[in-house]
This record gives sequence, structure tokens and C-alpha cells, in this order.
Amino acid sequence: MTTLEATAAEPTGDRSELPRDESSAALYVVLEGARPLAGGARISLFGVREITIGRGKTLSARRDGETLVVEVPDDRVSSVHARIVAGASGFVLEDAGSRNGTWVASARITRHPLVYQRPFSVGAVVFLVDAAPPGESGFVLGPSLVGLRQGLASLVPRVSAGLGKLARIADSDLSVLLLGESGTGKEVLARAVHDLSPRASGPFVAVNCAALPATLLESQLFGHTKGAFSGAVRDEPGLFRAASGGTLFLDEIGDLPEASQPALLRVLETREVTPVGATRPIKVDVRVVSATLRDEQRLRDDLRIRLAGYMHRLAPLRDRRADLGLLLHTLLPRVASERARDVRLSAEAARAIGAHEWPLNVRELFQAAKSAVVLAGEKLVIERADLPTALTEPAARIAEERAASTTSSARPVQAKAPVPAEERQKRLVELLQLHAGNVSEVARQMGTTRVQVHRWLEKFEIDVESLRVGKPK
Repeated sequence: MTTLEATAAEPTGDRSELPRDESSAALYVVLEGARPLAGGARISLFGVREITIGRGKTLSARRDGETLVVEVPDDRVSSVHARIVAGASGFVLEDAGSRNGTWVASARITRHPLVYQRPFSVGAVVFLVDAAPPGESGFVLGPSLVGLRQGLASLVPRVSAGLGKLARIADSDLSVLLLGESGTGKEVLARAVHDLSPRASGPFVAVNCAALPATLLESQLFGHTKGAFSGAVRDEPGLFRAASGGTLFLDEIGDLPEASQPALLRVLETREVTPVGATRPIKVDVRVVSATLRDEQRLRDDLRIRLAGYMHRLAPLRDRRADLGLLLHTLLPRVASERARDVRLSAEAARAIGAHEWPLNVRELFQAAKSAVVLAGEKLVIERADLPTALTEPAARIAEERAASTTSSARPVQAKAPVPAEERQKRLVELLQLHAGNVSEVARQMGTTRVQVHRWLEKFEIDVESLRVGKPK
């Protein structure tokens, strides 16, 4: 019997059937309910024909010929809980007569075809099978990954490869354009690029282009002189000069008005800014990192080329579900501080987290963890009922409601009842918190315009800037 690697001690896409040749596959420990800070693991299935999963004192994986024996430290897991064995048309997941059952999504199963990227669970431990890095034959723990502290780590090979390239680019002075859905972590990566660069000792200045009024955009970016316009009571350096010697992060660059793009292009080409009201340009030494959730083709070609010295696309959370435990390893200390080590997940909560599609990505996971910890109270055991409704409602019911909301042409159109002010204010605050103060995204979610959202902000006296601090991006 051969041990793959030292074990971890217990403290105090496109889905298709799994092929029979497992030379390029891995078993991922996605999330442990008894140890949500454990951070996940990846276990190579090279040469494996059968997998046995059961309870042990530590998270471990050992080989016995072509059989892989995986043990997890969870009292809800039986000593021999489940097996994955070769079947006539692929590998099959089988329950081994366990006390608490083997589950695929919300269904308890006896036998079930094993499908790539589809989570299954034993006890409060969530697993899935996905691709492995070429040539890997060992056992990798999530917290051991290089780049974890900067947010540049992933257990998913295709994601990890992209983050590794970005880390190397960070050491240059190339401009970087980050692409990805809302909530995937673009500001986290922008800060990582800054922290790993020769400019790390300089300032990191972040600006949300979508929040800049078009009439004041150039003065805020490039500065202005005293008396340049009504209200300009003193000289202001602008954000480019404020970031001198460091990094300027232009978030939501896709929302930059087309009329303002030529001025930004000129600054990137000449490395000079001319403050509004000034006649002489001023040299600036700044690296620009930009990000957008929109199609980058909306930018002028010449500007896009200047911004995208290197372009990195962030994977949505549904395509890196194996990283759920790794992300909670980072997020739980932020939402539970010194109590994070005592947080536990019920089996039902762990299954719900593993099965959810996470349409709003890491930001949604952050908010779900934050609210669940509060609702769990002093016991610090997160139950399924402590999770947001989106995670606990059956997918079929959600699909039905979505279908019902898009009324058919045969259904008569009815006038909408007016929304009470207190309900609109509550909904507005919830969306601003969820989207870290991104007014454009809030407007899209509420089916209105940015102008209308700004009117509501003024009416309800909501400070957007206070909602942008400390949120994942």
C-alpha cells in the first residue's frame, strides 16, 4: 500500500460522463462542512480504477494497487461510505450502505453515473471530478497553493494556468485589461497585479468609471486648476497624478463615455495629462489596470489595444466550483473574524452550497457567507435555513418563477402596482451591497437607468462610497 502524500491533520462547463481512462482526471474535495476553512484538495486519479470514500481522523488519500482510498474527518461519514467503480459505460457512484446517504445535488442515490464537474456529497463533504494538471500524480491541498494570499490561486488547472501567467505579467509594466462577469474578483486581481509589481510601494488608486459623471470625468481623471469652472475653488491633481509611481485601476472601463475615450487614449500614448483649465501638460508615471464586465469591443480599437497590453479573462464561479472551499478559506475569516475556526456547516447547507450555480459569482458567495454566519448565531453551525433563498429553493421552482416572469404573448399585459418607497429603498440597499456600489449593475438588476438610480440615492440619502469599501470585486 502506497501513500500518495502527507495527510492534512484535523484541527482540535461542459459536463460529460467520466471516461474509463482516468490519466487526466482528479477527485476534488470541494468543501468540508466539519472544516470549512480546510480549503479543499485535489487528488490525482492517474491509474485509478476504483475509489473508496470513508471516515478517517485526517483528510488522506492512499493507493492500494488500482484502488484509491480517500478518508475524510467527518462524523457524518460512515467508515466505508461510498465507492466509485468502473461500469459498462463509464464510472458509477455507489452508496456503500451508509447511514447518512450519498447525494447528487438534492437527491439521495444508490447508484448514479459519475459526471464531470457535477458535485456529489457524503456526509457534509462535497466532491466532484474534473480535469487534472497534465502529469500530476499526487495530492494537493488548497492552502498550500502559491499565490493564495494575493488571490492568485486555484485548484482548477485551467484557472490556475491563467493566474500563473497573470502573476508573471504583474512583474512587468504592461497595462492589463481584466474581463469577466460581475463579482468574479476583478479588483482583487488588480490589487494582486499591483502588489506583485515593482510599483508595490507606490499608491493603488481605484476608480469606478461608471460612477463618474460625464461632465466631470476629465477633471477627476486629469485634474483641474483653480477657477477652471464653477466650483473649482482650488487646484486638484486628478486621479492619474494621485497614482503616480503606482497603479491606477480603471474599473468598469466599458462604461466610459465614447466622447471621453480619445482624451484617455492620448494620456496613455503620451504619458502626460493636461488638467482642465491648464495650458501645459504634466508628465505622469503610472501603470494602468482596467476592468470591464462588458464586451471589450465596445471600446475604440486604439484605446483597447493600449489598455490591453495583456488581457486576462476571469472564470465565473460556476466554472471553478472546485474552488468553493478555497474561497471560503479566504472569505470566512473576513466575515467571522476570530470566530471563523468555529464555523461549521450542516450536511444540508454544504450540499446547497455545492449545488448552487452562483450566478453572481464570488461576491454572491461572500454575501451568502456573511449573512449565514450572522443567522447561525452563537452556535456557529450554518443550517440550510440560514442560507439565502436562492440557494435553498429547488431549481425547478426558480425556473418556473423565471418563466412566469417572462409572460407569454398570449397573456394580457397588466399594469404594475406602484412600489412602496420603503420597499424600493430596501431593495436598492440590498443590491448596492451585493454589487459593491456598482450603480450600473444595480440599474440593470432593477430594470431602470443609472440616472434614475442616482435620483433614488439622493432621495433616500444613501452613501454609495460606504458600500464599496471591503467588498470583493
